[in-house]
Amino acid sequence: MKLMEALKQRRAVREYLPDPVDPAVLAELVEAACLAPSHMNTQPWSFVVVSEPAAVARLGHSATEALRRSGHGAKWEHETTPDALGAEFNLFYRAPALVVVCATQTGGMAEMDCAMAAHSLMLAAENVGLGSCWVGSAQPWLASREGREALGLDADERPVAPIVIGAPAGEPLSPGRLKPQLRWIRR
Repeated sequence: MKLMEALKQRRAVREYLPDPVDPAVLAELVEAACLAPSHMNTQPWSFVVVSEPAAVARLGHSATEALRRSGHGAKWEHETTPDALGAEFNLFYRAPALVVVCATQTGGMAEMDCAMAAHSLMLAAENVGLGSCWVGSAQPWLASREGREALGLDADERPVAPIVIGAPAGEPLSPGRLKPQLRWIRR
């Protein structure tokens, strides 16, 4: 797949087939993430890969419960399902795999580098026919004591980008793109 094709086709996928993702494919996606640029080539990231669908579901359930308790669930009213945070909802969309990109250094540059790594990972997933979704609403729980323990994070690791991955259950719709504000400076 050509890069521009992957950029145009990649969408947030929120419905997945239950089929597990081959661990070798997940390792390739992490390898692609590590090709992202980073400030001063510090590569300030680590990755937690959850390849067992039942484990992803458990983490998703805990993150969903934390979102409900936080009171921030109201912003989920935009979801198309009538009970977006109902009993059956799982913040990880029943995806069979999860990759959490973590910052291993302090400061905003490390988080930006992790975001670039996450984007590279998502493009690589698109390239091999997998869907992905950056689930930012899970990040607060993953950064909590309970979430950090569940991920087995070291003291210097901070979860930045929880990305669910799997075979899409359907073709995700494109929300379209806004025309960018653009300024050309030619002198």
